[in-house]
Amino acid sequence: MTQFPIPSIKEHRVRLLIDSLKCFDANPFNREMQKKCVLNLYANKSEKSVFRGMVIPTLRTLDLIAGHSDKIRLASNGKIIVESEKSSIVHRAVRAIFLEIDFRKFHLLEKVRDHKSLTRAEIYLCMAGNHPVDRGLKERVDSWLSILEDASLAKEDQEMVKIVTENYQKAMEDLCVEKKEKMFVNTLLACFHSFNRYGTTGMIDIVDLRTSVALEYLRKEQMILTEAQFDELLRRVPKTSDSYIITFGQPMGAEERLFVFRGNYYRTINIKSIRGA
Repeated sequence: MTQFPIPSIKEHRVRLLIDSLKCFDANPFNREMQKKCVLNLYANKSEKSVFRGMVIPTLRTLDLIAGHSDKIRLASNGKIIVESEKSSIVHRAVRAIFLEIDFRKFHLLEKVRDHKSLTRAEIYLCMAGNHPVDRGLKERVDSWLSILEDASLAKEDQEMVKIVTENYQKAMEDLCVEKKEKMFVNTLLACFHSFNRYGTTGMIDIVDLRTSVALEYLRKEQMILTEAQFDELLRRVPKTSDSYIITFGQPMGAEERLFVFRGNYYRTINIKSIRGA
């Protein structure tokens, strides 16, 4: 069986990806309603071909959803995309998140950037590495390139694929983690304790905390705090201080969207306030 160097993307139309995310956001943990909503986006398509065959695999490959079966909900990056549309910065959010995905999983734009421009045939060769340039690889490259073009991060001009410089640079600015560091601890503490106010005590799911913190950045500062940025900032934060102690809980079994710290994988987090601090 051929092992392709890049993942398979079944749905490459950004608008349909966003609308599908809205379906999962409106119906968390309700598979039947999620399915019904998604199928309404596609005329005369079956559940197997669309919901299970295209949408869920694509959103999972892009790390935009978390959970399986009847426990699917949006991951932090998926929630950012949905919420950013309410404040009219969805294009910024999509570009930053998809650029970050490209850096982590595909490495297509960096190859185009290094050469300034490439033909599609040259991209196939670059992406193939030691693998043959066959139909399967071309389809995978074409699907991801379609997303990058739809997000206006890349464009094809006279058979040459180029980076859309202005959008790329803005997305790079949105992926700069340093300018988000100053307010991170206070936002983290406030979001964690807000879960306690709503009845949660002790350890909470890091997937949920990522989302809560990201939405604070989005709503108050119009900043895009991606999942990877959240994790990087959480790794940088002192785990003990005069006012709090941070501890993590490991997963009971195989799970996704885990937080990685010093080579260990964690699912939950607890932040204990120190009295009198």
